[in-house]
Amino acid sequence: MRLFAFPLALLALLVGSALPAGDSARPLHLAAASSPASKPLAMLWQGTGARVTAIDEMLTPIRPRSVPLGEVDAWAFSPAGDRLALAAHPHANLPEPDSLRLVQVRTLKLVKSSIRINGVGRALLWSRPDRIVVLLGDSQFSAIETIDPIAGRVLSTRAIDGAVVAMTRTNDSLVLLAAPENAIGIARLTIVDDDGTVRSARLDRVSAGYSWQNPSGDPIGTQRIPALIVDTANGRADVIQPDGPAAEIDLRTLDVSYHALAAPRSLLSRVTDWLQPSAQAKGMSGPARQARWLGNGLIALTGTDETATRDASGQASFASDAAGLAIVDTRDWTVRMLDRGADSATIANDALLATGRSWSTASRETHGMGLAVYGSDRALRFRLWPGTSAWVEAVWAGRGYVEVSNTGNAKIFVVDLSSGRVVGQHTSPVPVPLLGDGPDF
Repeated sequence: MRLFAFPLALLALLVGSALPAGDSARPLHLAAASSPASKPLAMLWQGTGARVTAIDEMLTPIRPRSVPLGEVDAWAFSPAGDRLALAAHPHANLPEPDSLRLVQVRTLKLVKSSIRINGVGRALLWSRPDRIVVLLGDSQFSAIETIDPIAGRVLSTRAIDGAVVAMTRTNDSLVLLAAPENAIGIARLTIVDDDGTVRSARLDRVSAGYSWQNPSGDPIGTQRIPALIVDTANGRADVIQPDGPAAEIDLRTLDVSYHALAAPRSLLSRVTDWLQPSAQAKGMSGPARQARWLGNGLIALTGTDETATRDASGQASFASDAAGLAIVDTRDWTVRMLDRGADSATIANDALLATGRSWSTASRETHGMGLAVYGSDRALRFRLWPGTSAWVEAVWAGRGYVEVSNTGNAKIFVVDLSSGRVVGQHTSPVPVPLLGDGPDF
């Protein structure tokens, strides 16, 4: 499954010389998530609407399959793993509120009539049998809705203070990073427990958000999206900014501490230029970071840096540069670059897959790094399709399913992750294994 699904320059600038002398890079703990269900399931995206399907070891859809579910925005397994809740709406390109559909995992049949919710479901939490928590909204407004799946009704709706720009989860809570609405400003960490209770902490030294000069018109402006990560074993969250300190938050007490990253300050400060576009550069510009907790105090950090500009005639142009893939060690907050060309990473068992691309509408060019696969020792295991645009659609049973495109005619190749051999091709669309609740953003 994709690790980072959303699009920003700190990572490409970090250098090994910034690290303490004699510091050794610790090995990575690379373990793919496992399914909460008793049998492997996947989401199969089709023109008639997404279906949940059983899959075999070759990632081939097999029976049973669910009925078409429409455009699925989020899903969550029940605590027992016997049911699946999905927030979905009928038409992909229409601004419709979602309904909550419940599917029996064993038969993949709908359990009961759908439950209408009051917006688009961005994330679901189902960690107690009688409550489903739904994060509703978009980049400008967010709310929490609690649902009783047994009675089939909405119990409460509560607005979130600010717009949610990043989200992750623990076993029994949603962890949100919220920013001021239509502004880049002081962020808040918000925890939504499995009964809908909301707690939050102000992060005075963390800046985040989206800002549009004309929110009702074209979505042009600036963005600043830090990475949000949770260490469930130790009950803490970390927020890593494109520049400035990282914040560490105790999820029980909401105490906050800050840590400077071990990188040259002159390089860190360069990304602030993104937040001050000139009069002729008023597009969606700025950094976005995503991350995943690797365990043992290590974080995989990546993202993109985006620009959107308008010239004197009003012509818009857009560009995106890969920020690179780096490993952050929270023992001393050092950062080690692993791959400078990456903007996305996927975790498989004993393998870390990296892809990335930089593109510009002005030059009409796309430069990709292909696929790079690293082992737990951080050594490059192999690299395929250098110079091309590639994307990991899924990892399953020791294989990577990689879409590769140079001319727009994309092909999906099957790669053996231990040997680096291309062992076949896969038809599109590729089923996405459901290895937990998601998708997180």
